[in-house]
Amino acid sequence: MNAPFNIILRLTLTLFILSFNLVIFGQELRYDDNWLIGYDGNDGHTRFNFKQNNLNIDVFNSKMEMDENLAISDKDGNLLFYTNGCQIFNNKHKLMTNGDSLIVNGWGQYCEKNLSLPFSQGMLVIPSSLHEDKYFLIHPNTGIFTINGELSFGVTEYYYSEIDFDPEHLDGIVHKKGKSIIQGAFEGYGIDMCRHANGKDWWIVIPDYGFNCLNLVLFRNDTFYNYMHQCITSDNLWAFGSGVKKFSPDGKYLAISDNFAGTTILNFDRCSGNFSYRENVTFDEINTLSSECEFSNDSRFLYVSNIDSLWQLDLSVSPISSSKLLIDTWDQAIPRSRFGSMQRAPDGKIYVASRGTSVYYHVINHPEKKGKDCEFEQRAITLPTYYYYYIPSYPNYNLGADSSICFPNGVVNSVKRDCDFTVHQLNDRIIISTDAMDMSKDLKLFITNSTGQNIHFTKSQISDTSMEIKLDFDQKGIFFLTCYLRSCGFQSLKFFRD
Repeated sequence: MNAPFNIILRLTLTLFILSFNLVIFGQELRYDDNWLIGYDGNDGHTRFNFKQNNLNIDVFNSKMEMDENLAISDKDGNLLFYTNGCQIFNNKHKLMTNGDSLIVNGWGQYCEKNLSLPFSQGMLVIPSSLHEDKYFLIHPNTGIFTINGELSFGVTEYYYSEIDFDPEHLDGIVHKKGKSIIQGAFEGYGIDMCRHANGKDWWIVIPDYGFNCLNLVLFRNDTFYNYMHQCITSDNLWAFGSGVKKFSPDGKYLAISDNFAGTTILNFDRCSGNFSYRENVTFDEINTLSSECEFSNDSRFLYVSNIDSLWQLDLSVSPISSSKLLIDTWDQAIPRSRFGSMQRAPDGKIYVASRGTSVYYHVINHPEKKGKDCEFEQRAITLPTYYYYYIPSYPNYNLGADSSICFPNGVVNSVKRDCDFTVHQLNDRIIISTDAMDMSKDLKLFITNSTGQNIHFTKSQISDTSMEIKLDFDQKGIFFLTCYLRSCGFQSLKFFRD
């Protein structure tokens, strides 16, 4: 590609991305400002409200069984709705219109008995990118399946339900309910999501049952795409199991904390959606029946709890295992106050639940500080009501675009491939460039859809080393661009049109 054209293109795209990022993320989004913590539907429940990043605690009454639940607020921090995977209640603590019977053909009769679904970190809420008053709830369906000849209980399908707050339904209405996203055999524990590098779309990670394999779903323009299935291999890696999966706030890492396999850290490319193995850290302890993890706000430190102990890992160090520090051990002062699940809060602290039925939360007051300076405090908060083990789980809603990696409108990634190919997408054009050869003589291009059908397209030469493809066909969905060169064979990449 000619140098002046390349410079202008890069500057234009970079300025557009930065302006896009400022418009979307000029104010802090407060979707996770309200945490609802409870137990049986006949008991009172506790609300954590982080208005202005200060924790306020109050009590409310709700008929919902809340062992496991997820609450969502609007962008300004006002509570909108909450769910236990079976029902959706509005902010008046009443059943939302059409908000019952979320599970279709579920096993175990959880919803029939008005119970919570038994999956920690098992639901997500994504605000619509097209409509300010629309939200998408991702929730599981329970089931029995066979793995290696043995019957297992887990999740057989993930649904989405669409919740709207239009002028006619100020308290919310579920317009679409139980629409399928993906089917299979899944753990049910530890789904998480991370902003795409364009700052607009979302990556959703869903772990397979019993294997080191992850499903990646792309949420783009209010549509779910089953984007990729990846299996992670390493000589030092055990099976992930049913552990917690947490993206770092900057989206560069996925941490997987498993009961027996220790904690695995994967690198993540927010642009391409690719995971790569970095390291597995084990903890020489007898009691590892529960392993949970959470990142500090700056993504440097990862905290891991193993029931009776709390550890800190420094991801800026290599190997990570060399940075392992024991922060504290359970003091045994009060039963049922051992260390459980963790969540980073809007006030920058990390809150740690107790195991079993309890009224205590532990707190890491300064997670970004090394070692004991993080100021971990056991039973720092006594709740006014009981809860069981649980703490709500939220992604980083405020992660913006990464202008060094992706283009805001592009779904083809800017990636270096063999033979020094560089591929960009700009709106409805794809630009391929290389300094290795004369494209007019050597390059052959093909576009196919998800069923393998060839798609007609037009192309034009920009220079001896760059070519433009016009995406002027009408079809929408997933497509594959294949480049063929005799010297380096076939090279393919995936892109979307919606």
